[in-house]
Amino acid sequence: NTPRFDYSGGATCPSLLLEPSRVNLIAYSEYIDQWQQVNIATEISNTLSPDGASPMTKAIFTNQGLNSYIRQNRNMDSGSITVSIFVKKGLIDSYASIRIEGIDNNISVWFNLDNGTIGSETGSPTNKSIVSYGNGIYRISATTTSTTDLSFSTKIQSADTDGGDPTENATQFYWGGQAEQGSYVSSYIPNHSGGTITRAQDNCSKTGIQNLLGQTEGVIFFDGVCDNLEQDATLLCTNRQTSFAVLLTKTPNQEILGRVWNGGSVLIGFLSSALPSGRFKAALKYKSGSTALFVNGVKIGESATTFTPAANINQLYLTSYTSPYFSYKESVYANEALVFTTALSDSDLATLTTI
Repeated sequence: NTPRFDYSGGATCPSLLLEPSRVNLIAYSEYIDQWQQVNIATEISNTLSPDGASPMTKAIFTNQGLNSYIRQNRNMDSGSITVSIFVKKGLIDSYASIRIEGIDNNISVWFNLDNGTIGSETGSPTNKSIVSYGNGIYRISATTTSTTDLSFSTKIQSADTDGGDPTENATQFYWGGQAEQGSYVSSYIPNHSGGTITRAQDNCSKTGIQNLLGQTEGVIFFDGVCDNLEQDATLLCTNRQTSFAVLLTKTPNQEILGRVWNGGSVLIGFLSSALPSGRFKAALKYKSGSTALFVNGVKIGESATTFTPAANINQLYLTSYTSPYFSYKESVYANEALVFTTALSDSDLATLTTI
C-alpha cells in the first residue's frame, strides 16, 4: 500500500507510477560477480549505483574480441523478452552492448555512453532505449520476441566502436540487470536471490466520491504519458458503457479517442491524429447540443448532437471502464486527472489542454 512516484524527465512534481505485474528473471541482479564471466574480471567499485547506496560492479575485459562478456542463461515463455541494465563508461571503450541469444530472434544493440544515443543493431530488436540517470550512468534496454518456449542467454559487453567488440583491458561499471517478459522495459525490480522476483500489479482506487458526482454535463481531463501501447488504453472514464459513459482513450497509433456512450452504444466519437511520444493533455466536454474534444490546446472535433443521458454520473474510473484498476500491459503516467461538473468554454478548454 505504499505509492510509487515517477520523477523521469527531471520532473519536480512527480506522477503516480502504476505498472503491471512483472518478473525479473535475472538472478543476483546487483551482484555482477555472481553472473557467468567469460574473459572478464570483476571487482566492487566506489561508484554508486542510481539507488544512491549500492556500489556498481567494475568489469575488466581481459580479452579482446567477441568472446568476452558477462552472461546469464534463463528460461522464458514464448513472446517478448526485454533486457535492461544500468551501465557507466570506464576506460577505453565508449560503447556497451546487449545481446539476447539462444532464441529464434537473436538480437544485439549497441549504445553510445559518451552521448547517450542508440547505435547499431543486428536481428530485429524493438523498443530500444537509453535513459540517463545522472553521473554518467545510463539504463540501456532492448526487446526481442520468440515464438517458442526456450532458454535464452543475456550477454553484456563493452565495445570499442559502434557494432564492435570489447577492447582488452577496457573497463565498464554495471548494476541492476533485468530480464522481463514484456514488450517494453518497466521499472527496476531488485533480485538478490538465485531465483526470480515478482513485482505485484499496482492498483489505485478512491471511494466516497458519490456525493461529488451526479451531473449530466461536464468535462473529463487527463494530463500524462501513455506510450508503447499494445491495445487501446482507456485513461479516464465515467460510469460504464451500459449506461451513460464518457471516455478518454489512447490508441496504439498514438491517437486520442473521445467518446460519449448513451444507453449502451456510442453516441458521439472523436479521434485525433497521431501524437508524438511523451506528455499530452486531453479534455472531453460533454453536454447535450455541445460536445467537443480538445488535445494539446487544439479542438479536435465538436458535435451539436442532443441527448438525454440514460443515467446520471455516479462513477469515475482512472482507467478502464471494465475495471477500477490499471490492468494494461503498458505503463501509464498520470500527472493529473480532473472532472468538472459543468461544461467549460472553448477558450477555457484550450487553455486547460495547452502543454
